[in-house]
Amino acid sequence: METHSTWYDRILKVEDMIQEVEKQPKVALCRKCRGTGKLRDPETQEVRVCDQCEGSGRVTVSAKMIFDIRPYRTNQ
Repeated sequence: METHSTWYDRILKVEDMIQEVEKQPKVALCRKCRGTGKLRDPETQEVRVCDQCEGSGRVTVSAKMIFDIRPYRTNQ
C-alpha cells in the first residue's frame, strides 16, 4: 500500500517543531541607571529619578520566546 503525504500532514509536522518557552519574572539590576535609581543629564548635570526602574535600581525581567525549528534542506 502506497502512502502519500498531504498538505495537511505537512502542516502538522511543521507545527510539531514549534516550541514556546516562557521564563518566569526575576529581579535584576536596572541597566539604564546601573542600579543606582538615578540618572544624570549630561548637559545640565541635573540628577533625576530613573524612568525605567522608577528610582528603585531594580527591574523585573521576563521573556516569552517561540522557537520554530526545521531541518535544513539544500534543495529548496
